[in-house]
Amino acid sequence: RKKMFPLPVDGARIVVAGSHANDIGRQCGGWTISWQGEAGPITKGTTIWQGIKELISGRAASLTYIGYPPEDDRYENGTRKRPIEATREAAAAWVKRARSVEADLGIVVVGEPPYAEYKGDNQQLELSGPARSTIFGICNQIPCVVVVVSGRPLNVTGMLPHLDALIAAWLPGSEGNGVADVLFDETVDFKGKLPLPWFRSVRDLQPDHSPGPNPPLFPMGFGLNKAGNPMGTVDGEGAP
Repeated sequence: RKKMFPLPVDGARIVVAGSHANDIGRQCGGWTISWQGEAGPITKGTTIWQGIKELISGRAASLTYIGYPPEDDRYENGTRKRPIEATREAAAAWVKRARSVEADLGIVVVGEPPYAEYKGDNQQLELSGPARSTIFGICNQIPCVVVVVSGRPLNVTGMLPHLDALIAAWLPGSEGNGVADVLFDETVDFKGKLPLPWFRSVRDLQPDHSPGPNPPLFPMGFGLNKAGNPMGTVDGEGAP
């Protein structure tokens, strides 16, 4: 919605949130250490939050990580881990706390849980309820950047009106410093382009890969540099 990069650092009050901001396992995804991978400190490395701290600590006026709403509203062996009402109440309490944080800029890092092969089959391809709560809790209050960590496009159409910039980080692996670099380092630009269309709705995903009823949210080859210019234009020339 407006020019965001390079992100302000000196004297800025920055808040970082989201399930994938401080989690090596989620950054890596499946086929990491184990077949399905798993959340948590499964291997050595640097989380995105740690990378941000290493890069800008001492320059920002404040730098705060506030976590994310509870995610244990899933079923396990046919039984919900805890009543859905309790999960909703805890999520509402987190959002209230998030909105009380004084900040000038928000960075929300969300995505999919680790998976591999058919274990990752998903008919909706949506961000989880807690992920959406994180986005709404931060991005409805202050300018914010949302970083999506996933192995495939996810349904973000309904999120776009609430955020100022969207970054597809895919699965960045164990070195979150790289994500921090493109967020804050003026000498490091975005260079990626979509290798496939980013769908607008799951209804647009056709088994034979033919065009769906709606144009894609972002077409194949889409990508912007920090100046807001499409890759492949004169100002984006040289980007792979």
